[in-house]
Amino acid sequence: MKATAEVPNRREGDGLLPLALYIRRPRGQNQRATLEMELLPSLCFLLLLVSAVAPLMENPMSTCASQIEAKNDMLSSSGGIHFPLYHRRRPCASASPLPDEPAYRDILRQDEHRYTSLVLRLNNTATAAVVSVPLSHGTALGVGNYVAVIHIGTPPKAHSVVVDTGSSLSWIQCLPCKASCHRQVDPVFDPTASSTYNHVPCSSATCSALSAATLNPFVCDRRGDCVYEATYGDNSFSIGYLSRDTLSLSGGVAVPRFVFGCGQDNEGLFGESAGLIGLAKNSLSLLAQLSAAGYGRSFSYCLPTKSGSGYLAFGHYNAAGFTFTPMGKSSLDETLYFLRLTGIAVAGRRLSVSTAILLKRRR
Repeated sequence: MKATAEVPNRREGDGLLPLALYIRRPRGQNQRATLEMELLPSLCFLLLLVSAVAPLMENPMSTCASQIEAKNDMLSSSGGIHFPLYHRRRPCASASPLPDEPAYRDILRQDEHRYTSLVLRLNNTATAAVVSVPLSHGTALGVGNYVAVIHIGTPPKAHSVVVDTGSSLSWIQCLPCKASCHRQVDPVFDPTASSTYNHVPCSSATCSALSAATLNPFVCDRRGDCVYEATYGDNSFSIGYLSRDTLSLSGGVAVPRFVFGCGQDNEGLFGESAGLIGLAKNSLSLLAQLSAAGYGRSFSYCLPTKSGSGYLAFGHYNAAGFTFTPMGKSSLDETLYFLRLTGIAVAGRRLSVSTAILLKRRR
């Protein structure tokens, strides 16, 4: 994909680029593997932000941050945090129109890859030739289909990011893009312009937590800074510095020392987003970091229609008046969300698919 910044010549002491070349592994074709769903007594499915097959907009907006900024009042209530959520193929999703038919095929293909990747991940049946996602060895890419805007740095800068409940580490592209950056609608984040930006040292417990968050080993550069690797099954990846900076949210809320990846080598199918925000159950996810800041360990979202916007909310809530569905667990991967699947309905009409079919193993 087209880079937004010129890749500078390698300089002694840069540290990252040699490590990026070292850490990137050969990507092979996905191999067939037996898929088994023996996770819970009943059939479970992974709670994800699923694709919405909707007509593409006729006049896509190319200035995502500026369009959302006017609407981004991010209302706060009951100690919670709210901000808008947008479909990836709606406003702010793309600077240029995409043909309808390929888009539908891409959406369906990505959904199938997401399912396959997570089953492989949970059954630990991936081979070395099948690369990981979300942030897991041996799985295929699961691209998020909804975007939100976060503000990073001091002064805060807006960045449109894909929202993914199956990923733990959040990351955005960063200057100087020492190796490669894909095209994005927002200006690429410049760490040198933020007075609160810092690298995470390799000797820290936060750096050690990368192994659980990404299922990839962390690497130390020659200056002792922590380098992360987030790999995806279609050869997409992000490599960069594990970093800390201020995350600004609604109502003047600021989360100092927010941990995220500052990507210097980013390639693949990330659309024109600045990066990805992870909501999985891991200590480095946005959810966990907001919980540590006192906003409760819960989140909710309202998925937008084809012409409107939804929201993503974090924090405490009043349980009165809500109906709940119990969530399951799997020791195979405790960072993911599980629900019991009892049926499938399309346009309000339940499909005549028996439970036996839903429980049938795919091979």
